[in-house]
Parts: sequence; structure tokens; C-alpha cells
Amino acid sequence: AQSRVHFPCSSSAVSCQLVTRRAPPIFSTPRYLSSQHGLDPKLKARMDALADMFVEARDEIEMAEESKGTTYFNEEATVAEEAVTAAIKEYRTIRDSLDEPARGEFERGNGLKMEQLKAELELLLESDHDH
Repeated sequence: AQSRVHFPCSSSAVSCQLVTRRAPPIFSTPRYLSSQHGLDPKLKARMDALADMFVEARDEIEMAEESKGTTYFNEEATVAEEAVTAAIKEYRTIRDSLDEPARGEFERGNGLKMEQLKAELELLLESDHDH
């Protein structure tokens, strides 16, 4: 899938451009599932939903980060935490429903993304305690 990305102008001397690039897939479909047996439509739908949950959790973390020092931070941090928890729960549910070798492929392709969410949330919550 191609996406168009707009880079805003930083000065009048720089021309604004739309850059076209190929967007990488957010979540990896185990090759074992997609090549040998075909991907179960229900599993594909769950993996697509997980990809959406991952993006939503990242957005919520970013919004909470932007609200640091305001009265909205605690609420934003709670929403971010709930979004991360939901994404991790769905990841584990999908992972646990797979048999090897698909399970291992799914973990290798997506486990680090879940660890990233946990680390970003932890950093957000820890940085609030520093203030």
C-alpha cells in the first residue's frame, strides 16, 4: 500500500513536497499461515484489528506525552494505559490460538512491537513521576 506523506515547510526557501513512499505492514502475517494453508479470514480480521489497536495505543501515548504538565495528563495516561493493555491482551490471545510454526513466526514478527508499546508506556509513566 502506498501512502502520501506531507512534510511541512520550515522556511520560505524550502519548497513543500508530497513524498510518496511504500508504507510497511504494521504486523507480520506468519508465512506458514499465508503460504501453506491460506490465512483464515477470522484470524486475518483479528490481526488487522490488532494492527489498529497498536496504532491507537501509540497515538494515545503520544497524546498523553503532549499533555504532560496539564490537568489532562492523568486522564490521557489512563487512556493510553488501557489502549496498551488491550493491544497486548489481543496479541497474546492471537499468539495463544496459533500452533507451531505459525506461533513462533507471529511472535518473531510482532512480539517486539508489543514490547515497544510496554516500554513507551513505562517511559511515559516514569517521566511523570519525575515532575
